[in-house]
Amino acid sequence: MLQDSFYKSLAGLSVLAFTAPATANDALDEIVVNATRYPEPAASISRSVSVVTREQIQSATQQLSVDEALGSVPGLYVQNRYNFSQDLRLALRGFGARSSFGIRGVRIFVDGIPESLPDGQAQVDSIDIGTTEQIEVIRGPSSALYGNASGGVIAIRSELGSDADYYDARLAMGSYDFRQIQLKALGEVDDYDYLFSVSHTELDGYRDHSQFEGSRVSARLATEVVENGQLNISYNFNDQPTAEDPGGINAQQAALDPSSARDRNVQFDAGEKLSQHRLGLRYQHGLNAGDLSFRNYYVWRDFANRLPFVGGGAVDIERFFYGGGVQFDGERGDRLRYSVGVDIDRQDDERRRFDNNDGVLGPLVFHQDEVVTSAGLFGQVNAQLAPKWSLTAGLRYDDVTFDVDDRFLADGDDSGDLSFEEWSASLSVDYSTDYGLVFASFSNGFETPTSTELANPDGSGGFNTALDAQTSTNFEIGFRVSEDAHYFEIVAFHIDVDDELI
Repeated sequence: MLQDSFYKSLAGLSVLAFTAPATANDALDEIVVNATRYPEPAASISRSVSVVTREQIQSATQQLSVDEALGSVPGLYVQNRYNFSQDLRLALRGFGARSSFGIRGVRIFVDGIPESLPDGQAQVDSIDIGTTEQIEVIRGPSSALYGNASGGVIAIRSELGSDADYYDARLAMGSYDFRQIQLKALGEVDDYDYLFSVSHTELDGYRDHSQFEGSRVSARLATEVVENGQLNISYNFNDQPTAEDPGGINAQQAALDPSSARDRNVQFDAGEKLSQHRLGLRYQHGLNAGDLSFRNYYVWRDFANRLPFVGGGAVDIERFFYGGGVQFDGERGDRLRYSVGVDIDRQDDERRRFDNNDGVLGPLVFHQDEVVTSAGLFGQVNAQLAPKWSLTAGLRYDDVTFDVDDRFLADGDDSGDLSFEEWSASLSVDYSTDYGLVFASFSNGFETPTSTELANPDGSGGFNTALDAQTSTNFEIGFRVSEDAHYFEIVAFHIDVDDELI
């Protein structure tokens, strides 16, 4: 539901400090962040940004999910319930905390391709931790950069081969019949840099009815197709034929047998299975006036789950998610940089619900086609006002449209459409001292209800038109030191949220 008068104010303080090994004296200054729309050194960004490197992601980790790599990011709460039919519970400065399944309010990208849908919902079940090179996290509303549901941004970059060929075989085993194998190859052939990885994971789980099985294939290829023209192609396949859901149990049952499953979940064979293909293309061309880049992607996802009840308890979704964008990055001398661009994304879902008769598919009770389109136009400028002063400003316009075609007419025709139009802005300033960087920023964001949250409470098709977009305003001030192998950052922030979806 939504209460028009609902208002929430958040305040916080985050501190991050670490010392890198002595052999990496200059490594921190060389880390480049791309999540801010154009490449910037991590040490000089005038807003809260964290970077997680390959060593933190892949070294001595189980590589079941991204929560293993994100635990050190301040302001980011990730709860892994080790229930692969429910996904992670992720909240970034509070955004996303309301979600009972999937991820809300945080935009997720892999190699520049969105994992977040136009309606704001995201999953991380297809992210291959075993091939991840770097994770960048922008903390706080970032709709001026990415539009809908950008209470924060997580941008993931995969590995890619270069000069030397590299081959890796990984075998991991553990408690509860955990088994994982991965074969990976990176290198360069002629003018092509490549990555290829295949992995398979099985886990019986601590609790009854919590078995999981999944396989992934990841590939990247990069080449210079023309002079100053770089093409990057990425492909990912994820197949999860088994992800059982043990459900929640009460305190008495947990005390007697904490590994037991909820009886109804066993009765109705609760769980999910999915198959997803993702193909992404990115092309960047260097011009005299700047860099022009294009992105295009296609995602096919088949998803089915069984919930522990009869009426409409079996869900089947066939999804086609695709889009593209154009961006131009330019400079005017040494004192002015700017970016302008457009993003267009579309989500086509055929959603069906059947009765769940003790794990057996029953009659069809719900059928509708859902289309969500998102179009955004953005611009950003960075100006060097003085030798030690810098200012960054951004502005974005978004139009998000939901359209439903009701194909189950036994209970009436609930077809309809709904649109949200929003402006988002950001402004930040920083001052470079002899001791470090002092920065302050303002940003705002918006978050439309997802297709699932827009469903009518009575279970019929169509939309609940009473819902509005959630809006937020973020103020923060911080101080960052990045020198040799030492990194220290302290940030104080205040966020106002209106029309929060509860």
